[in-house]
Amino acid sequence: TVRIWNATSGEEQHVLEGHSGTVWSVAIQGDTIVSGSDDNTVRVWNATSGEEQHVLKGHSDWVLSVAIQGDTIVSQSSNETRYWNARMGEALDVDEAEASTAPGTKTLVNFENGTHVKLSEGIGFTTD
Repeated sequence: TVRIWNATSGEEQHVLEGHSGTVWSVAIQGDTIVSGSDDNTVRVWNATSGEEQHVLKGHSDWVLSVAIQGDTIVSQSSNETRYWNARMGEALDVDEAEASTAPGTKTLVNFENGTHVKLSEGIGFTTD
């Protein structure tokens, strides 16, 4: 599960249930929560309502890291990096991910030696 807590009161707001395995990574942007699990899925949630918006399937191994920038989600497993449209819940290729860059964003995705992914706000991870 992923749990949403009120930071001021300490009260639990929502329990996000849906993954069938351990949740390894969570990313938050505005009202959107993204989670990655060893059930090989990425899930997109509405933080206010606690409702699941999308289940993103396509990884063949545990999803170890997730990041979100604008409408683009980047997820990483031990053997691949995938890109998703957060609003539509659909897979993107690298060209589509770069094309979805919001105006004023310097670089959405930067690859270094094929192993590092960095989003424009400094959010990123490595696959090595």
